[in-house]
Amino acid sequence: MRTVSTIVRDILTKSEVAQLALQEGYLNLSAYAEHIHAEVEERTMKPVRLGTITVALSRLKLEIKITNNPLPRRRLEQLVVQSDMVHLVYDKTPKTLQNLAKLYRNQSLVEPVLFTVVIGANDVGFYVHSEQLPALRRVYSKRQPTIEQSGLTAVIIRFRPTARAQESWSQILRRVLASNVSICGLTTSEHEITVFVKESELDTALFQLNHLFT
Repeated sequence: MRTVSTIVRDILTKSEVAQLALQEGYLNLSAYAEHIHAEVEERTMKPVRLGTITVALSRLKLEIKITNNPLPRRRLEQLVVQSDMVHLVYDKTPKTLQNLAKLYRNQSLVEPVLFTVVIGANDVGFYVHSEQLPALRRVYSKRQPTIEQSGLTAVIIRFRPTARAQESWSQILRRVLASNVSICGLTTSEHEITVFVKESELDTALFQLNHLFT
């Protein structure tokens, strides 16, 4: 028969956020014990006291080691949330690329709110605010997007990592958020990472990110 401690360890190691929080000392043991209580009882097939789970977590705090790539220590400078975003994708053609110049000359389109362009091997994607859609559609009036997804929120994470650390953060953010949040897009620049998520999952995304940066 597996012990409560072994089962708690198994549950904990499935969540990078929980592992990090436990290791760094800011995981609320009582609250987390209550959170996993039902699963522990289901797997042990018997009643288990919350105090027993809390004690198991306390012991794991001294033992647990994250075996994945360690998180680079970076101070979060700013977290910005931009709601009501839309994702559109067009086939990549010479005309599509030429029209990009028209978009960037339109200062009312690219300056007030977030405007992101992602150029891939076969397509060109845009993450724009809903207010920017009419201007974008006018430029591409003769073309239909191959993808159009509304109801998105951009979570912009600003800090100053090195290029190498930035790549690590992108991988970690994607891995951690993907376990609970549908990531609709992720872009990076020198000083920030932007994650696009469904508006309905924003609270979950912010909760997960809070554990990474606090």
